Amino acid sequence: MTAESGRALTNQSSSRPALPRPFQFSQSSLADFDKCPRLFWLRYVEGVEWPAAAGSPEQDALLRARQRFHHLLHQYFIGIDVAGIVAREPADSILREWWDAFVEHAVGLLPAGDRYPEVALFAPLAGHRLAARIDLLAAEPGRLVVVDWKTGRQPPDPELIRSNWQTAVYTYLAVEAGALDLGRRPAPDEI
Repeated sequence: MTAESGRALTNQSSSRPALPRPFQFSQSSLADFDKCPRLFWLRYVEGVEWPAAAGSPEQDALLRARQRFHHLLHQYFIGIDVAGIVAREPADSILREWWDAFVEHAVGLLPAGDRYPEVALFAPLAGHRLAARIDLLAAEPGRLVVVDWKTGRQPPDPELIRSNWQTAVYTYLAVEAGALDLGRRPAPDEI
């Protein structure tokens, strides 16, 4: 974000109406502002569903499956045995496909240290608040790993992940909010 867009966002020296105080920013709202300030204003200030939600039954089912998958992972990481829940899913269900991929690929890649699912982090930002809910923070000595479950059909481009708002906001908040009280503030290169 440029200094000019930052001033416009927080209404410093702008003719636009001020953001309501306090306003809570997220990676989604910042990405929307970066893409289109008018979209940001309609969606996050005026509360207008824009563009209007037009979910098909298939899209709605996929959204519910994503929510269930996140819930299953949350239960798994707080120590609830979810094997029976997963076993009741049809073998060809998308939820089962995501779960099998998680077990096959992700479990072994996560740090062996402490794991914290659904971590909410907040920090002040220009008189407002920046907030995020991180799917999983995994901690080991000298490093925090931010995990965000992706359920798209194609793996996301790693360069896109490195350069998007979500990565910037999650890293910033892990530092600024002092994620997981490690006894000290983590450095950005430890995340």
